[in-house]
Amino acid sequence: MSLTDAITIVNLPYGPTAYFKLTSVQLSRQISGHARQTAHSPELILNNFQTRLGLSIGKLFGSLFPPLPQFEGRQVVTLHNQRDFLFFRRHRCVSFL
Repeated sequence: MSLTDAITIVNLPYGPTAYFKLTSVQLSRQISGHARQTAHSPELILNNFQTRLGLSIGKLFGSLFPPLPQFEGRQVVTLHNQRDFLFFRRHRCVSFL
């Protein structure tokens, strides 16, 4: 299986277009002991997006993950900005309710 090495996000008709190069991609089936993905929509956590550009990129990704908390599935997507590199990770959270 071949993976693409970039992703382009286009917000039409008036929004920005963003191009991201992907490196070090690991699919969940390549990670031993991974949790199974559910059909629930994940929550989004943004870390270190305080600059003007960071806020715009945060809004761009926020539009891809609508704020619909579903406490049954407890999936979380984390985006961390560090020196103009974005680190992306999908988690499954354990619910203690």
